[in-house]
Amino acid sequence: MSWFRLWLRFAHIAFVCAGAFLVYGFRRLFAGRLSEERRQRLIGESLASLLERLGATFIKFGQILSTRPDLLPPGVIEPLARLQDQVPPASFATIERVLSEEWTDEQHAQVRELDSAPVAAASVAQVHRAVLQDGTVVALKVQRPEAASQVHRDLAILGFWARLFDRFRALRMLSLPGAVERFGHALEGQLDFLGEAANNRRFAEAFADNPNVGVPALVDPLCTRRVVAMEFVDGVKA
Repeated sequence: MSWFRLWLRFAHIAFVCAGAFLVYGFRRLFAGRLSEERRQRLIGESLASLLERLGATFIKFGQILSTRPDLLPPGVIEPLARLQDQVPPASFATIERVLSEEWTDEQHAQVRELDSAPVAAASVAQVHRAVLQDGTVVALKVQRPEAASQVHRDLAILGFWARLFDRFRALRMLSLPGAVERFGHALEGQLDFLGEAANNRRFAEAFADNPNVGVPALVDPLCTRRVVAMEFVDGVKA
């Protein structure tokens, strides 16, 4: 991994964070007296916007925070919840480029229609509805092209700072290097779409005899390292 790229990424993170804190300070200054609820929402909105700008690794961190009402108040969690599936999407041209890199002409020929607007967009991927030549409606989960390289750089940076802070006795009890390692392992697992497809198969096999559990069927010929294709199932977010 290039040290130059690591330093560029670190400088970008520092610049974006500094700008976000400055903007938050001005918003807080000119907002006057705020109720506790509005203050929490301002913090949550500012944090969600910052994490979006920092990219996949930090969006994933925000997703985790949005599921921890034991750590954060409701006013902060609510704005963070949009990071689950309402992150600004990559352009359709970008998604088409990923598909052209991942699929052969034969695989492309199996798709009759592909919606340009995503159904959902999150930290490392976004989902588009598509129709196959036989009329089957499928969901295509396509990995953002910069996700893997950015995640690896971010984890290297976070690991460096975690080891540095671990030298301080007062912070050693937090076990920051271990926390970053576990976070990184989980995040890198989400970049492995072939592994995700394999997990889908195992889950489907495990519950094949249970009429109360439905698992969207994979479209194996279209699954690759950065694309997962499966049956499109309408539903309601819990």
